[in-house]
Amino acid sequence: MNVHTDPEMLHIVLQKTAEFLVNYARAFKEAGVNGIIIAEPAAGLISPDHCDEFSSQYIASIVNAVQDDRFMVILHNCGGIGNHAVSMASTGAAGLHFGNSADMMKVLTEIPSGILVLGNIDPVGVLKEGTEDDIQHEMLRLLRDTSGYSNFVLSTGCDVPPGTPLRNIDTFFRVLEVYNRKMQYGKCL
Repeated sequence: MNVHTDPEMLHIVLQKTAEFLVNYARAFKEAGVNGIIIAEPAAGLISPDHCDEFSSQYIASIVNAVQDDRFMVILHNCGGIGNHAVSMASTGAAGLHFGNSADMMKVLTEIPSGILVLGNIDPVGVLKEGTEDDIQHEMLRLLRDTSGYSNFVLSTGCDVPPGTPLRNIDTFFRVLEVYNRKMQYGKCL
């Protein structure tokens, strides 16, 4: 609402928040951490132009202050992506992580190949509530669809929820390991 009703106040709050987050990220960096993930789910709820103005420019200030060859910033948005991928890429973050609502094939065509694109197995409907066959089917579908993009990294679309069966998490890693092994030796699935 504030992007329309009180944008000046919102910019002040966002500037102060970005300054705080730069210091917070620097503390992680100084402690020897190699990167952070910035979760920005609300940015998908506003227009791409507003996303540029009220999110991406502030994320870019954080990225510019801390990201280097030894410290990576990954930007996560699990909200409705629409045309927001380009705005997310404008932040300079080394990686962009997308929720399960994003069309990964559309995203991958919009993001430069030098930026990692991570996502987007449904953490609830597939990983928590699905069967091992459901998990394997969705993972292999996504891996096949994205196989032409060397910057794609398979991941869940958001946090793995509490109560997710361990066998399903094990299935996720087992399916990926088998897929990678077969791809390494040139065998298609």
